[in-house]
Amino acid sequence: MLSARTCCLCATLAVIPLLVSTLSTSIADQNTESAQQPTTMQHGMSNAELKAQIEALRATLDLVAPTYASLMPDFAERFHVMHRAGDTGDWAVASHELLEMERLMKVFDAIDEQKGAMLKGFMTVPMLQLRKIIEHGKHEPFVAALKEATASCNACHQAVGSEFINVTLDTSDALSIRHPHRFIESKASHTHTH
Repeated sequence: MLSARTCCLCATLAVIPLLVSTLSTSIADQNTESAQQPTTMQHGMSNAELKAQIEALRATLDLVAPTYASLMPDFAERFHVMHRAGDTGDWAVASHELLEMERLMKVFDAIDEQKGAMLKGFMTVPMLQLRKIIEHGKHEPFVAALKEATASCNACHQAVGSEFINVTLDTSDALSIRHPHRFIESKASHTHTH
């Protein structure tokens, strides 16, 4: 489920190209018309009014656009739930959480391509390993893959200057801000995509 902030961002992103296209068409039309006639678009807005509206939308987008800092807790929570699910053999939940982490990586890439490339560089291999292991429901390889993924998370944090953020598999050291889940033994069958 998308957050209200993400939905607002999506709606804003959907409108901006339409407005820019309309403005471009209007400006092209204006260039072919007499310079003495005021240019108004079909919906009654002048180019100046439309430009002001676009700037207002951009300002709103800057306020509501997600950032790495605002989305990374969701990524971490899903990692934590995947870990706990795998520990109890609930591979369906573990698979679901991994799929959500993969979706979030696409969002991170859309927010900042450079940081997205860095995140992919650190996390692609560990996540592919986790995907294969979760599909087969094997606990010992899962724990080993989690340790590798955790090391990659911490190396990425180090690389971006956030070494104080230390991912751990030890629950006594971890803070869970995600609601509790009831885990039951299951097979990975969760296949929907985002």
